[in-house]
Parts: sequence; C-alpha cells; structure tokens
Amino acid sequence: MVEVPSPSLSAARVLSRRLMLGAAGAAGLLAVVAPRAPARAAAPDPAAATALIESYQAALLDVMQRADALGIRGRAEALDGPVRATFDFQRMARAAAGRAWRDAPDSDRAAMVDAFADYSVAVHADRFDGFGGERFVIDGTAPGPAGTLLVHTRIARPDDEAVPLSYVVAEGPEGPQVVDVLLKGSISEVALRRSEWAAIGSREGLSGLVTALSKLTARMLQAS
Repeated sequence: MVEVPSPSLSAARVLSRRLMLGAAGAAGLLAVVAPRAPARAAAPDPAAATALIESYQAALLDVMQRADALGIRGRAEALDGPVRATFDFQRMARAAAGRAWRDAPDSDRAAMVDAFADYSVAVHADRFDGFGGERFVIDGTAPGPAGTLLVHTRIARPDDEAVPLSYVVAEGPEGPQVVDVLLKGSISEVALRRSEWAAIGSREGLSGLVTALSKLTARMLQAS
C-alpha cells in the first residue's frame, strides 16, 4: 500500500524509506530548475507532458497490483525502464549534489547520475509495495518556473484523503521529462535531497556521495 511521506521525518528516515518527495519551498524549486536553463526555454507541450505522467503512473499501478508476487527486486526491475524514461536524472543529480557537483570531474558526475537513478528506482520499488484500491488522477497542467510545466495529479485513496502531487516537467533533448516532484504544490523533493546531502558532499566530495547512495540502494533492495 502506498504510504505518503511526511516532511517531519528525520533525514536518515527520509533517505532510506520515503518516496521521492521532501520539504522545501518555492525558492528551493527555483534553485533546482533555474541553473543553466535557457533564458527563453520553451515549456513542454501539455499533451506530451500529460502523456508522460500517465504512462509513468500506469506502470506504478501495474507494479502495485503485482507487488507481492514481484517482491522488491522484481518491482525494481519492472519500474527501472519507466522511472528512467520519466525523470531527467542528469539535471536532478546536478541540482541535488550542489557544490559537490561543481567541484567534481566528469567521471564522478556520470557516476552520480547513475547512482541517483539507481537509488530512485529502489525507492520506488520499496514504496510502491502493495495495492489498496488507489487511483492516480491527473487534474490538468499549469505554467511552471523557468520554462517548465506543472502536471497536477493526486493519489485517490478509498478510505483516506487524496494526496496531491505535482510533477515539474521540462523539455529535454528527447522530449519532456520530470525534473522535480512537489507535494501540496510547494514541497520539493530535489531541494530536500540537496539539503540532506550537502554535509556528505562537503565532507567527502561527489565520490563520497555516490558511495553513500549506492549503499542506501543496496540496503533497500536487500530489505525484503
């Protein structure tokens, strides 16, 4: 059953257990989407962005309905392709790593992108571990900052309040991709990752952050 993350959880708990959501305001979101963005970046086509999210959420629902039979490793395998196709991990990893990214060689940057993607797939597999009648509903689109588009959705739950999620979609070389996920319109996952990982990056550099993420990923996939 899907469990909605709480911004009040400790950083360690969020790092290892929660869906890719966190706590940061609109200023944090701007820090994620604005760097190196073209001055007049074209927003994605709303129909294409909506189709991207529909495909991603359909994959989530399928895995949720088969969660027990698949197990966590099976869920990770089933979600690997859809998650990587949906999210721009190059852009997200750069924003989440902060200063450690700027000071790192290209080889460490490439390793960070891979580690971030692997970690994100594992978090999805860990979190979407059952089905209790949930539905994914798309509630339309709206302009976002720095040439992005917001795709507003919610997780409708039979016996609880719906959970609003907004996907920040940017146009990339191969079409639209998600660059951040917002809870309640302003809680930025990538900005939280940046604040959580700043100490590791400052102390151990980007290679140390890659090592920490790889350990977390392995731990999640061995948990059940």
